[in-house]
Amino acid sequence: MRPFLLLLTLPWMVLMSRENTLMKNLSLPELTLSRPPFEQQNAGGIDYFLAGDDSLPFATIDLYFSGGLDAEPVARAGLLQAMTSLLPVGGAGPYSGDEFSRALSQMGARLNISQHPESWQVSFSFLASDQERALALLEALLLSPRFEADRLAAIKNKMLATIKQRNDRPEDIARRKLNELLYPGLRAGYFLQEKDVERVEIAQIKDEYSRRLSRRDLCVALSGYGALEMKQALAKILEKVPIKAALPRETLRFESIKQVDPREILLVDVPSARQAVIFMGLHLPGQPHADFFALQHGNYILGGGSFNSRLMQEIRARRGLAYYAYSANSFQRDSGRFHAAAGTRTDSAATSVRLMLEEIQKMQKDVSDAELKLAREAILNSLIFQQDDPARYAQQQVRFFHNGVSQNFLEIFRARLEKMQASTIRSAFSRYIRPERMQIVVVGPQTLAQELGRVRPVKVVQPD
Repeated sequence: MRPFLLLLTLPWMVLMSRENTLMKNLSLPELTLSRPPFEQQNAGGIDYFLAGDDSLPFATIDLYFSGGLDAEPVARAGLLQAMTSLLPVGGAGPYSGDEFSRALSQMGARLNISQHPESWQVSFSFLASDQERALALLEALLLSPRFEADRLAAIKNKMLATIKQRNDRPEDIARRKLNELLYPGLRAGYFLQEKDVERVEIAQIKDEYSRRLSRRDLCVALSGYGALEMKQALAKILEKVPIKAALPRETLRFESIKQVDPREILLVDVPSARQAVIFMGLHLPGQPHADFFALQHGNYILGGGSFNSRLMQEIRARRGLAYYAYSANSFQRDSGRFHAAAGTRTDSAATSVRLMLEEIQKMQKDVSDAELKLAREAILNSLIFQQDDPARYAQQQVRFFHNGVSQNFLEIFRARLEKMQASTIRSAFSRYIRPERMQIVVVGPQTLAQELGRVRPVKVVQPD
């Protein structure tokens, strides 16, 4: 759930009033965007995204290695997570794990290694004055990792604890079950089981690293102090990374994703749930699609605009049925997804589901000029936060590159939103965000089945 700005100086009932004229008449002054100095280069088959900023003595290196969870078959599930967890703590080159951690601490450097749907990422931030030492550590990490076996038990225990705790929060259950419905039979819809973690061994992790360490399709974001000069030194290290055949990857194209017929509401029986949690969603085209702009603009109106959005206004403000209600879009190159969520009293779950579907349906028929204007101003003003930090800006340019859109996408986004018509949003929602195609998950006690059955047939399942 997004954080909300609470206007503590106004009586709460004013915000919750029936007409809520405060929100209807709201207008946001336009903020000025200023892009940091930026260059995109290709050298040695590696794409570099350089955002220099000498105002602060820090530098950040982000390495995006091709192939994330989409390159991990279900039979190897858990190996990428174990690999990215062990790599930064398992020692490298002449350093034991403890020595490597101590060297980072002495420099005040930050190292994070993470997995993503389409890549795995090494992110390294350090003082510019420590560049030589930092690059030496990075070279040792990439080319000579130790993967010390005595660290693996703690990593596996943490992975197992996460699995055992994932039913503690109804929101996590709902999100997981919706993912399983949207990606049946795919790694994207598979969540780790204890057996996956228990079979992970050091030899498998080393093999996984050997498979994945390749400079094929490698993207590098360099930002901060001396980024342009640092690129030359970093390139000499990355030249030593081998080029290997591309890994087989799970393709999630909007046109080819198998979509389960959403005839039923999936009710996940959690008798102890203090509130009902609702998640619903479906697939969208990818970011390069022409309807991306209308879908983003419309989503702000529907549920992405906090208290300005229809879902919050209708379900929480006017009716007092939900603690929160929102919607969100996410996009990659070949596909995207929409989801809407709400947390409500259990006796209001069916009513809230019905209202959410009704508000989604209304987007196909009615978008007002006032809503269009407020959404445009808010979205355009938010773009400044995509350009206020060189590291964030360089990382964003990598995402644009991966998603198949141009380097000046923010400028294109601005131009398209400034010309957006209500009819374009209605048309896009009519094509893609249709209530009858929505997969719906409700987490709460089984006693909700009868009332939810008045909306759609209900299938009751257990959390796992």
